[in-house]
Amino acid sequence: MPRLKPRPKTHRRSRRPEQLWPQPAPKPAAWEERRPGNLAGAVSALTTCNAVGPFGVLSLRVGFLCGRIRTIATLYSGRIFPALRFIHFASWSLVTRLPAADRRASVRLKTPYLLFLSNFNGNFDQYIDAFSYVLSSRIANVWRFSYGFPGPKPSEPFKAFIERQEFESVHYYAAYPDETTATVIAALRVAEGAGRLARRTRGVEPEEFLRRYNRFLTDVQRDL
Repeated sequence: MPRLKPRPKTHRRSRRPEQLWPQPAPKPAAWEERRPGNLAGAVSALTTCNAVGPFGVLSLRVGFLCGRIRTIATLYSGRIFPALRFIHFASWSLVTRLPAADRRASVRLKTPYLLFLSNFNGNFDQYIDAFSYVLSSRIANVWRFSYGFPGPKPSEPFKAFIERQEFESVHYYAAYPDETTATVIAALRVAEGAGRLARRTRGVEPEEFLRRYNRFLTDVQRDL
């Protein structure tokens, strides 16, 4: 009778690492990659439209009316908004009617909508994080009555809420696509100072012009 050889034993550790450990899920694409129509160089656009509850219409109308009063707007903004100079533009509008086929008429919406338009520098995550943690109470007052609003903090649910209500731009143009708000503001200050220098040095002696010109360079050196 032939002698049977024992079957060789296999150890689980002999498996390759990829068989033991699942591969990590691929990292989701950034907002900039998913919304290429919103980009124009260093500037990004954001457009959202949120359905507003019945109590939100009156609250938003009163808030927007008060925001048009310069004194109240200055007290409300305080010193926070100057720190957010990466924002080119931000606007909230309450939409209750849409134009009809007849230009003289309009169609009243059963549910009003809050339209938000903004242009900014930097990436989407930084922008929403600034809204969440720097302007949290002010953002809550604006979106408080919007359906599905999770609150400004933490920022991740708020980002998901923004993306669900967002519309990618069909056409987006920036006059200075490679510049930030900081560089544009600096250029405006230099241009304003150069204009004053030109007006105040007409007809002066070369020595006096040189003295004023050097003072001008000292004043605007941080903007150059």
